[in-house]
Amino acid sequence: MIDFRYHLVSLVGVFLALAIGVVLGAGPLRDSIGDTLSSQVDLLREDRAQLQGQVDDLSGQLAARDAALAAVAPAVAEGVLGGTTTVVVALPGADGELVEDLSDAITDAGGDVTGVVDLQGAWSDPEASDARDEVAAALPERALGEVTTEDAGTSALLSAALAGAVVAPDPVLAGTASVAGREVLDALAAADLVHLEGDPVLRAATALVVAPASAPEPADGDAAPGASAELALLQALEATGAGVVLAGPAEAAAEGGAVALLRGDDLAGLVTGVDGAGSAAGELAVVLGLREQLDGGAGQYGAGDGAGAALPPLAAARATAAEQPGGEG
Repeated sequence: MIDFRYHLVSLVGVFLALAIGVVLGAGPLRDSIGDTLSSQVDLLREDRAQLQGQVDDLSGQLAARDAALAAVAPAVAEGVLGGTTTVVVALPGADGELVEDLSDAITDAGGDVTGVVDLQGAWSDPEASDARDEVAAALPERALGEVTTEDAGTSALLSAALAGAVVAPDPVLAGTASVAGREVLDALAAADLVHLEGDPVLRAATALVVAPASAPEPADGDAAPGASAELALLQALEATGAGVVLAGPAEAAAEGGAVALLRGDDLAGLVTGVDGAGSAAGELAVVLGLREQLDGGAGQYGAGDGAGAALPPLAAARATAAEQPGGEG
């Protein structure tokens, strides 16, 4: 009985409060409430207009900056990769147009792109783990370098084999193919793990890895503890060749993206990472980043979290030289 009375009194109180609110809203407070709400709406509209104006101003400034950088970038990058070779490796989901633009930037800087290795979804799709295991089990031991099947998972084995097939462990071997490398690429292509363009079997000195905008799908968890399939690949390429650059759009530097994964790993001190790679600044950072790698350096460039600078230090030096009479470019 007490519970019933309690609930009855509560319901009466609720309805009474609603009635009072309706009466006040329709009566003496109606005009005051309406005026207050209208005033707040007007203020919000003004704030929105001001913010939109600021966004437009910033967008204009960024566009002007990008246009200016695009105009001077060719002179800064001219010949910086002369006599060098690079293989382009596209992670699953990477933008094909970005892959093409970055490949063109390398050739415009005097470098030679041996080919493109386009990693398919099966490279990291958990549902394709059986196919990956089968390919890894059939890899020739001579294609794995120092990686052994006893202490490495499937991701590490495939990464080591791919790295040995497309990048040269010695500058003298750049431009040459190995029998084991051909076998590896044929096996990976036959299993639909990769799609090949050009002649990536002619091993390059450096590798450019292109990341997608979205966070990569988790692999089957068979890589070394704490390492993703992407990090396993970067580690293998870095250990085999003369340098590696990981580049992706701005989103790749967000949490879960490939560039963010690199910057949160010890590999960040060995492998160069570039975010915003689709912009003029990003393309220049990729080219100069490859040169920096060949010279023994590494850095994180762009505007995303973990970037140390917009461009490698070499940019300022080359820009200054290009401005001098008789200078570069």
